[in-house]
Amino acid sequence: MAKHLIMAITGVVLVMGLSLSSCKKGDTGPQGPAGKDGINGTDGKDGKDGTNGANGTNGTNGTNGTDGTNGANGMDGNANVTSGTVTISNWTQINNSRYSATIIDESITEDIVNNGVVIVYLLEDGLSANLPVTLSPGTANSTVIFFTYSVEQLDIRVWDRYIDPGTLTFRVVKIAGSYLKANPNIDWTDYSQVEKVINANVAQ
Repeated sequence: MAKHLIMAITGVVLVMGLSLSSCKKGDTGPQGPAGKDGINGTDGKDGKDGTNGANGTNGTNGTNGTDGTNGANGMDGNANVTSGTVTISNWTQINNSRYSATIIDESITEDIVNNGVVIVYLLEDGLSANLPVTLSPGTANSTVIFFTYSVEQLDIRVWDRYIDPGTLTFRVVKIAGSYLKANPNIDWTDYSQVEKVINANVAQ
C-alpha cells in the first residue's frame, strides 16, 4: 500500500513538473507594423496683435539748393506815358445807326485831362488808324469811329453803322502834359512813332 502511495505521489510530481516546464515564457516576437497616423488636430486661435513700435526719429533736413542766376534787367517804365489795348464786343445801341461803349480807366487822371492827351488807335487786320477815322468813306458802308474822354472814363462811338459793330480792338495811349512838352517832335498821329515810344519807355 505504501508503495502504491509513493508511486502515485511521484506521478503527480512528474505531471506538475511537466506542466511547469511547458508554461515557461517564450522568446520576444518580431515588431509589428507601424500604426496609421492619427487625424490632425484643429488649428489654434490667432494670438492678439502686438503693440505698435515707437516712431522712428525724423531725418535731417537736406541742404538748400543753390540760388538761380539773376534774370536780365527789364526796360524801365515811364509813368508819363501809359498804354494798353482794349477789345470791345458789347456795344450799346443809341439808335438804329449809332453805337457806343464806355470804358472805365483809372489811368486817365485829372492832370492828363487838363494838361495831357489821350490818343486812341483802331487795330484791325494788322493795320492801325488814329481816331477819329472814317471806314469805307463815300460808300453805303461808310462808318465813323471817334471817342471822347473825361477823368477815369473813355467813350468810343460808332456812327452811321446800321449793324452791330461786332468785336473791335483799340490801343489807348495816355500822355502826361510834361512828356508832351519834353518831346515836341513826336507825331502822335503816326502809330509807328507811337510804337517806338511804347516799346522804349512805356509802362504797359
